[in-house]
Amino acid sequence: MSYGVVKEASVGLAWFDISHADTNPTSGTYYTLTQGTVNDLSITGTGTTTLSFPPGIYHLKASVGGDKASGNSYIDYQWEVDGTLVGNQAGWERTYSQTVEYTEAVIRLSSTTNVRLYVPASSGANTITAAYSGAYIQGQLT
Repeated sequence: MSYGVVKEASVGLAWFDISHADTNPTSGTYYTLTQGTVNDLSITGTGTTTLSFPPGIYHLKASVGGDKASGNSYIDYQWEVDGTLVGNQAGWERTYSQTVEYTEAVIRLSSTTNVRLYVPASSGANTITAAYSGAYIQGQLT
């Protein structure tokens, strides 16, 4: 009988505040992700639109909230990993000011990889409100 050595992986959480350089985010742009109270996953790039993740398995979840000028205004958001959109696209309900939708993805990275939160589409006057926005990341480093 033989026994192998099990490598203990680091499991952690990260919280990021979401903002945008423009008061009214437009299609094709990216949100800024700034480290919140916890980031024990060795994610770097906080305070920019591009975060760098070390190898590991991650569950990404984000919601963007704010105000809009009319019922026809909307804004969508989705995770982008190394230039490829992943997970579901979420967005504001066309009739309500605050969102309850989340964009989520589970990713496995074999090397250090860039992750961003993308604006695939928007219309009308939208103002992001930090108090209603956030990104939660749970991961296991490999």
